[in-house]
Amino acid sequence: MMKKQIFSTKYSLHKCVNNIGFNITFDIEVEVLNEEKLEIEIDDKFVSSFLKNSKEFLRFGIFYFYDKYQRGLKIKIKNIHFMPVDSSHIVLTYGVIDALSELLNFKIDGFEINKNGFIQFAK
Repeated sequence: MMKKQIFSTKYSLHKCVNNIGFNITFDIEVEVLNEEKLEIEIDDKFVSSFLKNSKEFLRFGIFYFYDKYQRGLKIKIKNIHFMPVDSSHIVLTYGVIDALSELLNFKIDGFEINKNGFIQFAK
């Protein structure tokens, strides 16, 4: 039996690029699984009138990363905080992809916030 590989961190993105703010923090725990499947748990206490459907955008980021990483993952996200002026659905998506990339040391070429403050995704 393989030893469980579990990684966790308090992810924090506080950045201003070309006068565009990016601000989000959350706790994330990732377990690398031996089988190719994806399990997602997002804290139900996270309710936002500002960013409706936030869970779907976090899930989109997780699925995007999973498609590139191609290994089984169990992901838990909680304690999500953001600034309404400096956050949007795409910042949530960017943050979860960036957090997973950092935790699992898996860089996705072409994924970045460019010098103009635009979030870029690789195909």
